[in-house]
Parts: sequence; C-alpha cells; structure tokens
Amino acid sequence: MFKFKPSHLLGFALTAFFLGLILTRIQFDKVGEAFANANYLYLIPATAITMVAYLVRALRWQVILKPTKSISFGRSYSIMMIGFMANNLLPARIGEFVRAYTLGAKENISKTLSLATIILERVCDGLTLIGLMGLGLIFFPSPKQSDQVSFVEIFSTTLFAGATLFLIFLLFQERLAIKLVSFFMKPLPRRLEHVAHQLLMSFVLGLHALKHRRSILLIFLNSLIVWGLEGTSYYLMLQAFGIQDKLTPVQLIGAAVFLLVFVNLGIMIPSAPGYIGVYQAAAVLALGAYGVNESTSFSLALLTNTMQYVTVTIIGLFFFSRLKLNFNIIKDAKQKDKTNGNISEETPEAIPVAIAKS
Repeated sequence: MFKFKPSHLLGFALTAFFLGLILTRIQFDKVGEAFANANYLYLIPATAITMVAYLVRALRWQVILKPTKSISFGRSYSIMMIGFMANNLLPARIGEFVRAYTLGAKENISKTLSLATIILERVCDGLTLIGLMGLGLIFFPSPKQSDQVSFVEIFSTTLFAGATLFLIFLLFQERLAIKLVSFFMKPLPRRLEHVAHQLLMSFVLGLHALKHRRSILLIFLNSLIVWGLEGTSYYLMLQAFGIQDKLTPVQLIGAAVFLLVFVNLGIMIPSAPGYIGVYQAAAVLALGAYGVNESTSFSLALLTNTMQYVTVTIIGLFFFSRLKLNFNIIKDAKQKDKTNGNISEETPEAIPVAIAKS
C-alpha cells in the first residue's frame, strides 16, 4: 500500500485553510438554487472538450520527451493520465512523481530526467496561463479588480518569470551550473556531491527539447491549443450556470479566461487529493473580479471539479490496471535507487556525453 508521510499533511492543511476561507462566505441555500437552475446539457460538450485537451497534452509531452527518448502517443497518453489520476487520489501532487516513476519503469529512462520533462511541462503551462491573463487584462478587463486578484497576478508572474530564467540558465550554462553545484556541495560528503551531479545532469537532459527551434514551436502551439480548449470548456460551464445573463459577451470571455488562469494556477499548490479547496477558492476569487456572487462561483467550481475528477480518474485507473501497475512499484523503485546510491539509470560517464552531444 502507498504510505503517507508527515510532509503530505501540508496538502490537507492547505485544503482545510482554503475550504474554511470559502465555506464561511457562501450561502448554502443559494448554492442549492444555483444547482437547481443549472443547465446540465452544457456538461456534455465541456467534458468532451476537456478530454480532447488531454490528448493534445499527450502530444506535447511526446515533443518534450523526444530528445530523451521517442515514445508512442499511446504510451505518452496512458502514463500522463495515470499521473493525473494519482493527483486525484493522492495528496500534495504526488501524481507528478507517480508519472515520472511510471515512465522510468516502462521506458527504462532516468526518473529524474522524466520528472524534469514534467516540470518543463508545468512551466510551459504557467507561462501560457500568465500570457492569457495578460491578454485578458488588456482586452477583457475585470470590472471589480481586488487587491487579492492583483496579488495573484503579480506573484504568479514573478514566480514563473524566475522559473524561466532558471531554466534558461540550466540550458545555456550547463557547465557553469554543474560547477556551482560542486562549489556549494563541497562541505558535504563526496557521495552526496556525486548524487547531486547525477540529479542535475539528468534534469538538464530533460530540458533539451528547448534547444530545438521546431520543438519550441510545437510546444508553444500545443500549449495554446491545450489552454484554448480548456478555456472553451470553462466558458461553457459559465453558460451552464446562466452567468451570460449577468455579463456582457466581452465580460463573459474575460470571466472564462480568469477562471481558467486562476483555477489552474491555484491547483499547482500542493493540496488534498483532487485539488479540493484550492480549486474552489481560486474560482471564487477569479469570478469575484467579474461580480459573480460567491455561492454561484462555488457551485460552478464544485461541478466542474467533479466532472474533471471523475473522467480523469476513470481513464487513469483504466490505464493503471491495463499496465498492471500498483503504487508499490514506486516505493520499490525508490528503495532500489537509494540502494544504488542514485536515482538515475545512466552511468556517471553517460550523462555528460549525452549533454555534450546535445
């Protein structure tokens, strides 16, 4: 069985905090009213569009992985959905590690390298969302911009700008990055310094998709398609709750963009399984900027989160079963890595050669 650690309690603590923040502000009678008046037919196209977005995500991950290893679309999609399923069932975004270890086990590549490609994917998501937020502020300005909304905008932009600069440094100053790691690790035992080298070099290899112009273009286009589809799904869910009757067409698009950005930035925070709490809090904050009352926003977020949770979990469990996996595989893989003294399958000589060839 998968064992929870004390560190995983952080996710539950954050969920409790955000749920407490939201539940004290909503009116449950209005929540029931919102659900009673919702048009559930919109769920059909919204769900279908969301599932298509996951197919495009799998294509993007193929592109990111290509410099490391060429894998089939089916393998990319199945392992990706297993990771998202694990995020729904396990706390603190452990699904990202489940995905990395599953890819490593099935394709015989470094788990650290696998995780690097997933981190790159998340950075691409973050940057695309920040870009969409900027466009939304220009073309669909919110009528009720709050201090909280401004804080999220500034904080997220700063965070992902910093992440981008760090990735650029790793990509174009690899030798310097390795030297810096060596310098800071000198006070530690030689074995730990060796492990740090292995981790860093495996991680850098996972970012090499960004060294090819065609790959950058494909990643950029796929990211736009993914979030365009996701935004359309949220737009339909706004209509399901009749929010188009309260906003102008321009404001409705802006509300969909804000909802998309804030929810998906919010769920990057480690939380309880299924992003409960952070998802709803982010949705209430985003739609509050467009004057949507908190009870309706909470209802919409609850239904949308449930729709995504059920579909992704079912698909992920299907592939999890089909590949004959269990969470003990991850525990065993970690134990094996510790026994070997590193978490990379490459030899110390192989990784620098691979980096040099890139």
